[in-house]
Amino acid sequence: MKIDLIKADQLNARKAKLKSRADILTVLYSECNIIGKNNGNRKTTDQECETQISKSLKNALENEKLGMEVQEEIAIYKSYLPQKMTPEELKEVIIKLIHKESVQDVKGMGLVMKTLKTEFTNMYDGKLASTIFKEVINA
Repeated sequence: MKIDLIKADQLNARKAKLKSRADILTVLYSECNIIGKNNGNRKTTDQECETQISKSLKNALENEKLGMEVQEEIAIYKSYLPQKMTPEELKEVIIKLIHKESVQDVKGMGLVMKTLKTEFTNMYDGKLASTIFKEVINA
């Protein structure tokens, strides 16, 4: 599981005396771990962990815009997230989902987006997916 990988990497960073990396991973592990603890004292799922990592990455990118030094943080977060689909790959997936769900018009967008979110969590840009859906359905 992703949370176990983060914990192992954090311990390795501590052993290697990489303080900054270890500190970032300690915070990330804690943020991911608390999700499962607060929801029935269980282990955090990979999907929940990826969602938290995405939030942390978004915050780090905002801090970078403000001139803060967060390149290491950004690199660490990105290393734990799945590769994002290219616009072409996303379009291909959306077209398949439109056919699979037999969507005829824009009203079916919610159904396609729900399936996309379930099957491809954190692997696409939601705004881009919406734009591509509208282009495909109106073509």
